[in-house]
Amino acid sequence: MQFDFAASRERIRSGWQAGRTCRLVSRGMSARVRAAERAWLSGHLPLDRAVAIASEAEAVSFSFGPIPGRQQ
Repeated sequence: MQFDFAASRERIRSGWQAGRTCRLVSRGMSARVRAAERAWLSGHLPLDRAVAIASEAEAVSFSFGPIPGRQQ
């Protein structure tokens, strides 16, 4: 199994830069993807669990739209 954690973070970032997602939630979920990757690299999580966490974080990020009237 392979998973591109950097691409996941980039998709999350692209979502808020395009104004499709909440910047605050997206930044937190991007950090969660990074934490899952680091836990996997250090041997604290198996790859399948790290991928699940990253995939969940990406999905959560796209489930919150931006706050109307707030600058992105």
